[in-house]
Amino acid sequence: MEKLITFALSKLINPLNMRYQINIFAVCLIGVILFFSCNSEAPPVSIEEIIESKPEKENPPAKYKPFVPIKLSDVQAEKVSSDNEFSFKIWREVSSMKGENTFFSPLSLNVALGMLYNGASSETRAEMAEILGLSDYDETENNEYYQKMMRDLSECDAFTTLDFANSIWYNKAFSVKQPFIDINKKYFDAYVQGIDFKSREAAVTINDWCAKKTNDRIKTIIEDPISSDMVMILINTLYFKSNWDNGFDPLKTKKASFTTSDKKSQEVKMMEQTSLFRYFANAELQCIEKPFGNSAFSMVFILPAIDKTLDQLFDHLNGKEWHNTIEKFKWTNVELKLPSFKIECDMPLKDPLTNVGMNSIFNGGFINITDDPCFVSQIKQKTFIEVNENGAEAAAATFNELVGESGVPLPPIPFIANRPFLYLIKEKSTGIILFIGRLDNPISK
Repeated sequence: MEKLITFALSKLINPLNMRYQINIFAVCLIGVILFFSCNSEAPPVSIEEIIESKPEKENPPAKYKPFVPIKLSDVQAEKVSSDNEFSFKIWREVSSMKGENTFFSPLSLNVALGMLYNGASSETRAEMAEILGLSDYDETENNEYYQKMMRDLSECDAFTTLDFANSIWYNKAFSVKQPFIDINKKYFDAYVQGIDFKSREAAVTINDWCAKKTNDRIKTIIEDPISSDMVMILINTLYFKSNWDNGFDPLKTKKASFTTSDKKSQEVKMMEQTSLFRYFANAELQCIEKPFGNSAFSMVFILPAIDKTLDQLFDHLNGKEWHNTIEKFKWTNVELKLPSFKIECDMPLKDPLTNVGMNSIFNGGFINITDDPCFVSQIKQKTFIEVNENGAEAAAATFNELVGESGVPLPPIPFIANRPFLYLIKEKSTGIILFIGRLDNPISK
């Protein structure tokens, strides 16, 4: 994600922008930056030649379309479980390093590493396979998994825009093996372009591509001028835009107290809503799930037990525990109070990846990309999220219909998010986690 001598990997999460009338998440991920000394004098490439025109998606149909589950093979379902296990492992490292108000996309990181895996060899490849849960599957199965997830997640909700974009930029003087390019074009739909990194247009071209793919949420991922040692940049962008199925009434938003992680009291804007939600609580935590669009995607808010901290909650949650928790969710009448907030993060991921056992990529082992010695120097991610009251009203009727099942709704259980909490975005049928965040201070800069 940042640079690398000979061969560097870099990754950036796009600004995730979530609004509630039009919730927006954008993740721009610089996947791999490769550094290699070279002296070519190729002519500059214009932005018009590089940036692909991408038609805007049509407005979703007026008629509500129900959620259709994504069908996975047994192999693919096992990979999702591995991905979520990896998500919690890397999340603990990222959160520990970044601290307050961390927001992170494990899915964006996973896709970028999936592209890089196609170029890895020997010990580096074996290590990546073990950490990413790829060891038991052949190369085709692995790539078909990423291809299917990117395609099906993008199509499972007509009221949600979820766009993946991948690109590989390399210095024209750098020798890249064609099979590496071909496989990433085929399965990751990667846009591949050789340009002159010495050109003054190079950084502008790459940054403009990222800005276009992230709705201008990430405008600068490469500094100008590009380092003379840089030879390749792998980029994954993830852009998410959706609506709450049942938005908060702005008239009910009131000022309230929020106790931050450092035990200080802050006055925040607290949104309120009482409705039926999928809910679960035990001695460790309290969870509530709030859907988007047609309920294919949802946001889960998790409060640690009153006598526990966020760090203790992270220690408790892993892939298996998370799956068991989700299975126990029940429709419950809940009084939800949630602060509005906006967060931006810029995170180097080299240390977190090293801490979970992915060390070799930073030392070499990419003979499937080039015969020249190369290694990953750093991986970086940028994220953005904003949460407020607005949302689509179409799904409110869905909850009302569920209330009617019992005839008389039970008194609401309070879920008062007036202290630090964990939140994440997931897809319903696969269970894949797209984003994870922690809110320690809603009005922190």
